[in-house]
Amino acid sequence: MISLNIRSRDLSEEVAWNDIFSHGSRHFYKRNSIIYHQGSLGDGFYYIFNGIVKIVLSTSDGNERIVDLTGPGELIGEQAMDHKPYYSTAVANEDTVLYYYSFVDFKNLMHTYPTLLSLLIDSTIQKARILSDNVMLDSLRSDQKIALVLLKLIYKLQKNEICLTQQELAAFTGVTRITVYKIFKNWRNLGIICVENRRIVVKEPDELKQQTNIEFVY
Repeated sequence: MISLNIRSRDLSEEVAWNDIFSHGSRHFYKRNSIIYHQGSLGDGFYYIFNGIVKIVLSTSDGNERIVDLTGPGELIGEQAMDHKPYYSTAVANEDTVLYYYSFVDFKNLMHTYPTLLSLLIDSTIQKARILSDNVMLDSLRSDQKIALVLLKLIYKLQKNEICLTQQELAAFTGVTRITVYKIFKNWRNLGIICVENRRIVVKEPDELKQQTNIEFVY
């Protein structure tokens, strides 16, 4: 049995974002637009107001691996806000609205909203956990890798429909596209998932856990 702790502290609700929005700049990104590139220097962070952002890591051999999907209420780019290089590339996975806050904005806001610091620290810790989870994926069977990613995403994004193609899921889990196809064929026959319009719908999350011997610890 694979046990995964998915309990996390949601600090986004502890910050009065409706008051803070006016201090940042609002940006709209169409689907597949690049928000920032791996290696470029940062000068602030983004708050996801609406939409989904895909985080992609370029490896030394020239390949790309998806390491996370982030949604409303989450922060991205905070690790590079003090003129440091981004460790990954952020791409709008669907039409997305973000609020951008520069490092200067952050320092000014800290006086009025001190919980912002706790939020950034918590977000950075969660990013480290994501990288740790991706290392752990390599020790699992292919079906467990795919199931674990899907289950984490539907819990995190609070919906059973995930905007990922099978090719993108292969890049997320490190398995081949053919392997994803074969596993999905079996799961479709069992009524666990379906694929519609470039979206993966997990119809039976509990059955998916049983099939792959995965348990979530809340």
